[in-house]
Amino acid sequence: MLYTLTTQPIVYNFTQLNTEGLKVLKRTIFLSSLLISTSFSLGLDEIVKDALVENFEVQKLLKDIDIAQQSIELSTTWANPMVTFGVNDVHFDEPLRRDKEAMQTQYISLSQIVPINNKLGKKKVIFKEAKVISKFSLEDKKLYLSSKIKELGYSIIITNKKIELLKRYQVNTKELENIAYMLYESGQTKQTVPLNAKLLNSKLQIQMQNLEYKLKSLKIKLKELTYKDISSIEADLDKKSDFIADIELHPAIQALKTEVKKQLAVAKFKKAQEIPDVKVNLGYFQREGREDYLSASVNFALPVRGIESKEETIARYKALRSEDKLQTLKITFQSNLDLLKEKMQTSYSNYETLLHDMKGQKEYIGQNLALHAQLGHMNSIDLIQNINDTISLEMMAFDELNNYFVSYAKSLYFKGEL
Repeated sequence: MLYTLTTQPIVYNFTQLNTEGLKVLKRTIFLSSLLISTSFSLGLDEIVKDALVENFEVQKLLKDIDIAQQSIELSTTWANPMVTFGVNDVHFDEPLRRDKEAMQTQYISLSQIVPINNKLGKKKVIFKEAKVISKFSLEDKKLYLSSKIKELGYSIIITNKKIELLKRYQVNTKELENIAYMLYESGQTKQTVPLNAKLLNSKLQIQMQNLEYKLKSLKIKLKELTYKDISSIEADLDKKSDFIADIELHPAIQALKTEVKKQLAVAKFKKAQEIPDVKVNLGYFQREGREDYLSASVNFALPVRGIESKEETIARYKALRSEDKLQTLKITFQSNLDLLKEKMQTSYSNYETLLHDMKGQKEYIGQNLALHAQLGHMNSIDLIQNINDTISLEMMAFDELNNYFVSYAKSLYFKGEL
């Protein structure tokens, strides 16, 4: 549960500048009840859902999958045949005469490369693996965007709560400042009391401005991912259960595993290229006054340079390199999960400790104010210091809560959860 301190400012009649004034101050300043409030998940998941549909990087990866599918369909298609039209033995003195000798022909020929050794089948496997990689890349991008949006969303929610808390404090510290000035003017306290109260208000105002700037910055970063101006976000701030993640199923891990398969498929394709494809040529030759004839031939490259063997070796080295990268990524993922889990546990433990300390601090302030009310005077140094300490504790508590949920949002990526 998220615990917050809520206050209800009281309008004070400043004609009462004696012990009654301190009693009102006791009721007014920081004696709020520790209430439990829970915000329910209404907006953050919807923001993520919409962003994953509209984000341009996601759209680009979807197109990559379509491109990969087209490549698969093209991979088994033979190369287009070549057709040639020509004449030979053209005499310069009589260029239009075509019956002077037997070698004078007009011809048409057709050439076609015929793939052998199942090269097209092996090539198709490469493009199939490329499509699988594109799909895993898409899922990985979705996980990253979801995690980042939730990280920003939780920070925005908690920053808003810090601003709301300071606003409530400002109402009460303004009241404190007014009472302090009235007590000083009536001779019931020293001049340092209103000055310290004013300084406290100035510090709160600076904190407020810094938080408002931080909030604007977070919303700008969120807009960069969602393409929307989002005024408010609601999400569940309950403590999350311990997580168990199987990193082997993460799309980034799966993509690298598939990359290894792809490079091995490339190696097989390069091996198959050691037996070259055959080019078949057919021609029809026409002669004036003589019998026409056909010609046929085949030609192919001689694999004497060892190019295909070297390319096969390169592909296998790339597969080994991808395997090394895969093992490194697994270690990185597991390390990040372990660190984030520790961070979550530590942050929430700190948060609960600060809640306990805040409760004791408020009780202490209340006891001091009650004592001051009985004695009829106001100790500025102790009171202002106690108020400062209380504000610091509450801000620290929110910082720890923010650390907890930011770590949680980051862990979602490594766990492979949207």
